[in-house]
Amino acid sequence: MRFSTFGLVIFSALGSSRALAPANVTWSNCPDTTGVECATVQVPLDWADESKGMIPIALSRVPAKTPQREGYMFFNPGGPGGSGTEFVQNLGPIIQFILGRGMEIISWDPRMAFPSCTRRRLTYSFQSGIAGSGPNITLFSGEADYEAFWNPLYGKGHLGAHGNLTITSDVDFIMTQVSAFDGIAQSLNQKMIERNGDLLKYVGTCAVVRDLVYLVDSVYGQGTDVNLYGISYGTVIATYLTQMFPDRVGRVIIDGVLDPEKYGNNIPMKWAEADVYDVDFALKSWTEACAGSKKCPFSNQNDTSSTLLTKIDTILNTAIRSLCHKWTSRAVERLPQKINKPPKNVVLVLGNMGDPITPYYSARRLASSDQLGTKARLVLLKSIGHSTLSNNSTCITDVVKKFIAGTPPDDAGNDDADVTCDIEQTIFGPVPSAWQQFQFNQTHDEPTTSSNSPSGATRFGASYSLFFLFASAALLMLR
Repeated sequence: MRFSTFGLVIFSALGSSRALAPANVTWSNCPDTTGVECATVQVPLDWADESKGMIPIALSRVPAKTPQREGYMFFNPGGPGGSGTEFVQNLGPIIQFILGRGMEIISWDPRMAFPSCTRRRLTYSFQSGIAGSGPNITLFSGEADYEAFWNPLYGKGHLGAHGNLTITSDVDFIMTQVSAFDGIAQSLNQKMIERNGDLLKYVGTCAVVRDLVYLVDSVYGQGTDVNLYGISYGTVIATYLTQMFPDRVGRVIIDGVLDPEKYGNNIPMKWAEADVYDVDFALKSWTEACAGSKKCPFSNQNDTSSTLLTKIDTILNTAIRSLCHKWTSRAVERLPQKINKPPKNVVLVLGNMGDPITPYYSARRLASSDQLGTKARLVLLKSIGHSTLSNNSTCITDVVKKFIAGTPPDDAGNDDADVTCDIEQTIFGPVPSAWQQFQFNQTHDEPTTSSNSPSGATRFGASYSLFFLFASAALLMLR
């Protein structure tokens, strides 16, 4: 059912309001791949009103290699709007090798997904997925339209000439240009509305969750538990699933948590305060691993962590023109404010000690007694990088495989990690001894300025934070 509140049209995000029969899914070999199958399923543009028409949703899967399938796992790689079909075609066979030959690996291109190869994908065109998911949302008509919009911003005295956020004068200049940014944002918003109209309100996260549940009904049988591994923005999809369809939650893994409450109820300036919390810690730790390693192309033989930080200081600049922060379109369905509905089954929440995009704080908060509580198990990986997939960890692999098989970790009975995992090595070699000296606080209730930051790295977090405030804003449209 629908109701109106604060000028937004919303229909209840509790369970399903539709009675659409599961689709008959026909699989065929994906082009230019081996061992991966593709399909397309039609879903309603508007789950509350099927008369608005249908849109295609693209699927890819790596079928189980055993005579009888032992299980399945949907993956969402994040983005938002990242192509799940591309993810499975590239990584599905590897994931299946890790999880077992009897596991079917499957994903879909969410509404407004786009392939990673799309040039300037966040500003040039919000393209449909590589196998044709809809609706097709576009911002610019082509390269000429793109250049005509952005080129006037470049040159002496314009915004594009002051984009190095490590230079104080550039930062000062940018801070005086609030009205100019507002003008750019409003122009982009107007272009988006003119080109796409009402389609924009049908690409929200709640619609993506409903699509996922319908895909599970269609591929694995109506009423089958939903198994999902969500990464980054995919953790929002996974968390929304636990709240919209708590009785359908099967094996759900939430890795690299984007705080769903802050994301769903605040402008980016508010939830960015938490999301950039571990940037300094992660950057300092990364330079410790990279310094002097022959496997790190950014490092010379004599580089130290300090010299690498200096190098980064000279090249760290912004892509402010990437996105805008004035979208006026909102999804037709929004999730209620609180994340506190207990799902049927325990979910697994994973977080890195130093995640520069989705900090461990957000994972801990989601698994805390204030949100999922005893229906979540929290795993801390003592590493840096975005999500636990950024580094190999036998411990993480073991926890995930046991969880999928039906054995979650024991509940420690508090809001701290139920399991703490290490990594065997970094991508550059052995784990630096300096990592053991860093002080990591996992018991904080709210992020505080630089409490997790190794000395000497705080200036980078400030630069990243300013970039993030602009670059994250298009997420607003997907809420």
